Amino acid sequence: MLADTDADGLSDPSEVLTYHTYPFLADSDFDGVGDYEEVFAGADGFITDPNNWDTDFDGLPDGYECNHAASSPPLDPVLPEDGAADFDDDGNPNAHEYWNGSDPWSRDPTGGAGCFFWGEGDGDGIVGPGDIGVLIQRMKGAAVSYAALVPGNGETQEMDMDLIPGPGDLSILIRMMKDEDMPTLASRPVALERVEPATGATVELMAGDTCQVAVGVRNEAGLYSPGFGVTFAIDAANSTGAGELLGGDGGAAGARYDVSGPIGGGGRAAIFVRADTPGIIVVTTALPGCGAVPNQGRYCPSLAGPTFVFSVSPNLYSR
Repeated sequence: MLADTDADGLSDPSEVLTYHTYPFLADSDFDGVGDYEEVFAGADGFITDPNNWDTDFDGLPDGYECNHAASSPPLDPVLPEDGAADFDDDGNPNAHEYWNGSDPWSRDPTGGAGCFFWGEGDGDGIVGPGDIGVLIQRMKGAAVSYAALVPGNGETQEMDMDLIPGPGDLSILIRMMKDEDMPTLASRPVALERVEPATGATVELMAGDTCQVAVGVRNEAGLYSPGFGVTFAIDAANSTGAGELLGGDGGAAGARYDVSGPIGGGGRAAIFVRADTPGIIVVTTALPGCGAVPNQGRYCPSLAGPTFVFSVSPNLYSR
């Protein structure tokens, strides 16, 4: 009887010589589907590539698609149109929702690049009476829903950074609505900080790998601001390899943007970069400016963030 080190149903010689999979890993491509099931169409009924986590190259892992083959609408690991589809019609395609951690079958708030959700309470992207009303109700102890915002915890209206919804926040929102001068504003962003990968050195990847890229939105108070759409882009002029950005809340001018998260989470905005071909991939980050007159009303300066560099080598184990 031939050895089967990883007990996946495929003999060690067949894994090495025929399928080019790892004989010591039951799931060589870490996609959630075992090697045997990928080669011989297991319980899910699909024949997929055991050496590629995304057989149809649609941005969705095979295991995730197999697990949702009975959903409505369904996913299919060998149907490349699934990733670009937008099942919930919220403007964020299925593949980006998966990497964003949101639900492809349920509409989610997506906002926009820059200060879209800053000061927001009603989700229309404009600071106005509706936002004032929401904050007043919350200050009175009423149950207020922030479901139309990212993040949905009400911190988008934390303007003075005392971490309490109160008169200080209300005063700032009113002044912002009136376009008054505010030379200092605690929640106004001043810098984008590198979060992940934490090191500034070049990150080594193999073709087919993914890696998360994350920054934090630091503000004038030295804390972090939620509700800002940070943009991520592949710098084609300085990249010799090809890749794709996955995740975030939406697309903007050839880039992806992700809305920064909770204060306590470091105002984190993140996407994933998928390395497609060998070479160097350079990813830049930025925060688009908001407002025409410095320090007046809802003004936020344009900020250039850290640059991330990836060195991609060939994947010697792919077929």
